[in-house]
Amino acid sequence: MIMNRIGVFDSGMGGLTILEKLVENIPNCDYIYLADEANVPYGTKTDEELLNILKKVIKFFKLKQVDLIIIACNTASCYIEELKCETTIPMFGMIDITAAEVLKNKNIKRVLLLATAQTVKHHKYDDILKKNGIEVIGIPCPGFITYIESEYKPASSYQDALIKEQLRCVLGSDFDAVILGCTHFGLVRSSIEKLFKNALVISSEEATSEHLKNTETFDYNKKGFIEIYTSGDSESFNKKLTYFKDLPKVSKKI
Repeated sequence: MIMNRIGVFDSGMGGLTILEKLVENIPNCDYIYLADEANVPYGTKTDEELLNILKKVIKFFKLKQVDLIIIACNTASCYIEELKCETTIPMFGMIDITAAEVLKNKNIKRVLLLATAQTVKHHKYDDILKKNGIEVIGIPCPGFITYIESEYKPASSYQDALIKEQLRCVLGSDFDAVILGCTHFGLVRSSIEKLFKNALVISSEEATSEHLKNTETFDYNKKGFIEIYTSGDSESFNKKLTYFKDLPKVSKKI
């Protein structure tokens, strides 16, 4: 089956890091992006609350008649098996492909997982990595998302200080790798890399497009388009989109 229309979603702007790489590496698809900002952050919701929210997201993509759904959110990816029961549309999330990036490096034995409280609680990374002999230290970082969604100042001394303060409890510890277990965290990657200079920082942006290239078929003669939707405030989200030079403004508020 040729992939023509791909749905991508996240609770906010974090998933735009995934969309940006997809558009760069596979420009032949139509991309439908949903920023579910009315419900940001996902990581503080209960299981029941979040499942109800995510089922509505799946309904949205059914109406858009997409060929594939990419869950560009680690927290939502914890519920992928439940979501597969809601539709016949194929989908994949961030956890499996990001963990696979870790497993490519046989020298990694101890990792720091930076994620939401829900992602840490569900132990999905632990389940994959621990059976391969890798120790996982999970740290919930809700403050990162609050900062990124409300007061983002990229590559600033303010950002460096804020990230350092929130990771103070693990500074000085030795890790072979740091997993950015939330797509928002790619936006503060530079600050995290300064704190863990001897560790490999692993995220899901490149892994997502590589996974698609290796598993799906595309019409390489086609020029795709991008539609961006938000369940929040369009004007506010358009300001966030200015950090992504190749992405259009919001097409419509849902």
